[in-house]
Amino acid sequence: MLQKTSLFTAIVGFAIAALITWAKYPALHELEFQALFWDPLQVSAKPPNDTLHQYQVHVLSREPYVVYITNFLSQAEISYILSLGEPLFAPSLVKTGSEDVSTRSSTSAFLPTNDKITSNIQARAASFLGSSPYSDIAPLQLVRYGPTQHFTYHTDWSPEPRRSKSGSLYQVYSSFFVFLQAECEGGETHFPYFETQGWGLEEGLVAKTEAIRGLGTAFRPTVGNAVFWFNLHTNGTGDDRTLHAGLPVQQGIKTGMNIWSRVLWEE
Repeated sequence: MLQKTSLFTAIVGFAIAALITWAKYPALHELEFQALFWDPLQVSAKPPNDTLHQYQVHVLSREPYVVYITNFLSQAEISYILSLGEPLFAPSLVKTGSEDVSTRSSTSAFLPTNDKITSNIQARAASFLGSSPYSDIAPLQLVRYGPTQHFTYHTDWSPEPRRSKSGSLYQVYSSFFVFLQAECEGGETHFPYFETQGWGLEEGLVAKTEAIRGLGTAFRPTVGNAVFWFNLHTNGTGDDRTLHAGLPVQQGIKTGMNIWSRVLWEE
């Protein structure tokens, strides 16, 4: 159940940490972001080098920028990915690298990058970003939730920039969350700070559940579909409005896939 106190605590914590971090690290140059002029309405349903697959985009919000994508993955791709990732699942870690089940109770698996199918999906995500100079796609991550498992409210961007294996500082510029298995009750992905104004309710793509008390938008797990959003403001600072949670699964299994694009920070 959504607790207003937990939301308030999360926002205050992010804000304080962000102010400290932005004093230490210069934000990305604003002109770089303004030069992007990315618009998902101009994204082709047939990305280059991916002519056998089509998807559709629905812009749900521009503040923050959130897009719903139908048919982002085919059933054949999903079956392959689940088979590839099955032996790789391990308990999920929080951003500090610890296993804290009060914050995140799930299992996850990073997929190999030298696989033809995963590479094609990464290329599809990069193509979705169009001419963006920030289309460095991280390794794909599967995440699985069973009964009572969840991920509390968090942002994909970090108050403190992360360091890659190569030693570079980076932020998560944009996120896709793709639904791979939806044999469950509950398990919605909830964004408390933007509304779809009724979009998707009739089709069952979003829900107004008791758990969220009517706040924001909760995306129901729907196989093959994805939610996409930008994590950063145009000046490179993190956008608190992208706060979201994986609500507890009541029954069954939910499996999703994170696709993150990264942007380097200067030290």
